[in-house]
Amino acid sequence: MKWLSDTILKWAMKHLFQGISIDDILLIKKGDRKDTAFMRGLEVPRERMLKLKEECEYFSNSLFWKEICDKNIRYTAQEMGMARKDGDLPLAQGMILDLNVLKKAIQDIQNFNIGK
Repeated sequence: MKWLSDTILKWAMKHLFQGISIDDILLIKKGDRKDTAFMRGLEVPRERMLKLKEECEYFSNSLFWKEICDKNIRYTAQEMGMARKDGDLPLAQGMILDLNVLKKAIQDIQNFNIGK
């Protein structure tokens, strides 16, 4: 019975609520000689990971990310956090959390070991 309810819940989240499951995100499994990346239950090809690493390197060092996105989001979160209006502090914390999730994803991709 648990299997059926889990299956129905997964189906409802995906198709009715347009939700995201663990299979929809990039998962990286660390290995001794090389890492493996999976997305949508399939292994991401080596060439795609090389391209993704290159894109993350460029993006993380870009003016757009460093000077506009990162600083603007942090500044706005700071302003909201210090405003002391009801409901603004959790929003500010959420903004910082989102920024940290993005930074962690970029860092994980940059540190991905392609192997040979």
